Amino acid sequence: MSVTRVDAAGLDERIEGLAELLVDAVRDGASVGFLAPLDPPAALARWKGRSGAVADGTPLVWAAHDGGRVLGTVSLALAGRPNSRHRAALAS
Repeated sequence: MSVTRVDAAGLDERIEGLAELLVDAVRDGASVGFLAPLDPPAALARWKGRSGAVADGTPLVWAAHDGGRVLGTVSLALAGRPNSRHRAALAS
């Protein structure tokens, strides 16, 4: 298993696996803003919708993977306001 930072190109390469992971997480009760059952096209749209923000560097995204399979992700949402550049939040 390895963990790597995912840029916009990497997100596009892994998007199917990321969507599958999101569907599985919601099915298993994860509280990440969706209700079960999550439709796979909706999960795919969620990740496609984040591509621009990932390209801009907000959020920073890391993925754990084993071979070609995505095992998990973590995102760090950076605060963009001048008085809060020292802040960030872990996000799903």
